[in-house]
Amino acid sequence: MKKIAFAAACAVALSGCATSYNWEPVATQGVETTYQHGVATAESRLQGSSVKVSPLGFNGEGQVQFGVAVFNSGKAAVEIKTSDITITGIDGSQIRVFDKETLERQVRNRAMIAAIAVAAAGGVSAAAAQQNAYSTTHATMRTPTGGTYVYSAQTYSPTAAAIGVTAATAATAVSLNQISNTLDQTIAGLNGVTLQRTTIQPGLSYGGVVTGDRLKNRYPQELTLAVAVGGETHNFKFVVSQAK
Repeated sequence: MKKIAFAAACAVALSGCATSYNWEPVATQGVETTYQHGVATAESRLQGSSVKVSPLGFNGEGQVQFGVAVFNSGKAAVEIKTSDITITGIDGSQIRVFDKETLERQVRNRAMIAAIAVAAAGGVSAAAAQQNAYSTTHATMRTPTGGTYVYSAQTYSPTAAAIGVTAATAATAVSLNQISNTLDQTIAGLNGVTLQRTTIQPGLSYGGVVTGDRLKNRYPQELTLAVAVGGETHNFKFVVSQAK
């Protein structure tokens, strides 16, 4: 439960950097709503399980996120995974829910695009360094008969080329290394936060972040999030609107 509260606080703190949205739970039979620091948490209790859901807003990619916590109040172990969670729009359209592997693949693809851009920039810098190694000298000489002769000569400095290319390559390597480190940190964050397939023993709980696809730009709109646990289904409704 603490993970959800922390993630919600982070989401609220980051939301000030972009368009703000309001998330309001819709009153539903069997669902109780409470607020912590302005963040709504909806709880559903059924005979064998209890589920809490907090809307976390949108991540940097514009994907919708919810914090979900499941408590097993039954007598047998239950399993929870992303395929047990569905998000539906008011028109009945399904919003894709991503598992950890898909989110990791998205992160790697974005990192690959960034790496290609950095490598291309590094190649341009190296080519420029090679070009800068050439220098042209212009001079005017007088002939014995009193005339003039204009000439130009181009010289190449392998030392200057080596220094320039090495510097450009080193800068590219540093940028690629930073991307790699950022990628590793992001993946590590997903491992610790994203809801993954987990068996929950009786009397224990498990929680994580559920990430869905981008929403259509129509506000306000109502979303239904359903969580299936051990043969029971918990339904939550939220209305998301742009803050005025």
